[in-house]
Amino acid sequence: MARLWALMLVLVAAPQGMAGTVIVRDSREPFDAFAVRDAFKEQKAWQQTLANEQQIRILQALPVSCILVPSPRPEPRHQGHGGRDYQCGQHYYRPFQYQGRELYIGISPPSSGSQ
Repeated sequence: MARLWALMLVLVAAPQGMAGTVIVRDSREPFDAFAVRDAFKEQKAWQQTLANEQQIRILQALPVSCILVPSPRPEPRHQGHGGRDYQCGQHYYRPFQYQGRELYIGISPPSSGSQ
C-alpha cells in the first residue's frame, strides 16, 4: 500500500515540476510569436556578449601598483613573455604582443601548490 501511495505521489508531483511557465492569452489580442522569439534571442545574445567582455580582461597598460611575479606556467615558445606575470591586487595579467604592441591579458591566479 505504501508503494502505491509513493507511486501516486511521483505521478502527481512530476508533471508539475516540469511544466515551467504557462501564459494564457485572449485569442482576440494580436500576438507575434516570431517577434517575441527574435527579441528573446537578441536579449540572450546581448547578455552573452556582456558576459564574454567581463570574462576577458585586456589592458593596454598596467596600473602602477602591479608587481612582477614569476610565472609557474610553462611558456609556449610563440608567446615569448619570458615567464613574466603581473599581480595587480587580486588580478593577474600576462603580457603578449599584438600588432607590434605589448598588451596585458587577464589570467587565472596561480595555484598555491605550484609555487
